[in-house]
Amino acid sequence: MTVASIAAFVSPHGFGHAARAAAVLAEAHRLSECRVHLFTTAPRWFFEESLTGIFDYHDVVVDVGFRQRSALDIDAPATVAALGAHLPFGDALVDRLAARVVEAGCSAILCDVSALGIAVAERAGVPSVLVENFRWSWLYAPLLTEHPSLGAFSAEIDHWIARADRHLQARPVCERVEGRELIDPISRGRRLGRAEARAKLGIDGDGPVVVVTMGGYGEDLLFLDGLRAIPETTFVVTGVERSEKRDDLRLFDNNTPLFVPSRRTEWIRAPLGRLSQRVVDRTTARAARVPTAASCGGRGRESGRDPHGRRAAGLRRLRSTPRPGLHHRRAYISGSVTPIAWTARSPRMPMTSR
Repeated sequence: MTVASIAAFVSPHGFGHAARAAAVLAEAHRLSECRVHLFTTAPRWFFEESLTGIFDYHDVVVDVGFRQRSALDIDAPATVAALGAHLPFGDALVDRLAARVVEAGCSAILCDVSALGIAVAERAGVPSVLVENFRWSWLYAPLLTEHPSLGAFSAEIDHWIARADRHLQARPVCERVEGRELIDPISRGRRLGRAEARAKLGIDGDGPVVVVTMGGYGEDLLFLDGLRAIPETTFVVTGVERSEKRDDLRLFDNNTPLFVPSRRTEWIRAPLGRLSQRVVDRTTARAARVPTAASCGGRGRESGRDPHGRRAAGLRRLRSTPRPGLHHRRAYISGSVTPIAWTARSPRMPMTSR
């Protein structure tokens, strides 16, 4: 009996791409019982949290993004050097990866936000699905004056992005691409109810909780004392040296298992129904029972419901309430500090300043 398979080329830059891809792949498996082939250098253990027993891991450099000294400190020269080694994609590399995809029986390639996956999909003769909320060219733009070679790298990446068979932009989108499908944010499914999660974290009452994460990168967290000065707000902070509870701070080191989704992925059933059907059509008739778009009951904005209303209201309250310990330097917000000038262009960032 042949089992449908999907390949995924996932950027290792931080954990956000891996988390979003894991959510999509978990839902695709729920719909079609497909096997997943992950092409990435993002850590295997991260995917074990969501895709246990259903994936094969291929340790391949599929994306560069940025080279960084820490979560907030970009190494632009190292980034340029890494992009030079990665782009343009060599024919031998694309041929080798396409052969792996075909040998694994994959009938589609999910790309988040790896352009290499699109090139491999073309060579393998399977459809590519790109999911993103920003393009690297948007992030490289503020650095072009000091590092003009990033322009050619951006053009090469955008060339492949334009060739994706399906291009989905997930809110909040940094730069809209005309004609591309706009979808709601994607996250992995939650494992605990609200009350149970708060109890496990030792959070009393019903006050706001803010998660601060550095995406797996190291950073001197000099702002912790400032967070402690914010009244009636609990902060869950990852990436510290030692896990501990300190007043309204819940601190976790990177070795502590901490699963932090934001909401369920039910709304992506309709798009994935269409993708799953394509997977089925290209493998075996056995999977003909996989739900189609019409039967998946898509939710969220597609059905006229705003699933983010309560959370958006909470963010508005957080932003509008004076909180003396939480602020951003004006230079950071205005973008006058290189290389973080894109910050001012980010969509609806809930920032406060003094």
